[in-house]
Amino acid sequence: MIEVEYAAPAVLSVVTLVAMLLAHRGLPTALVFAALVYLVTHTVAKRFLIH
Repeated sequence: MIEVEYAAPAVLSVVTLVAMLLAHRGLPTALVFAALVYLVTHTVAKRFLIH
């Protein structure tokens, strides 16, 4: 449980940083969306594996 509690804020921070970096570089919004979807899916998979 502790791992999941610590993982949530970390994942949100990473997603935010990635989105900001991609947007700053002027990449298409589609790439930013794809990156966010990948990170969220990866996080959900990790949470299921932890439980």
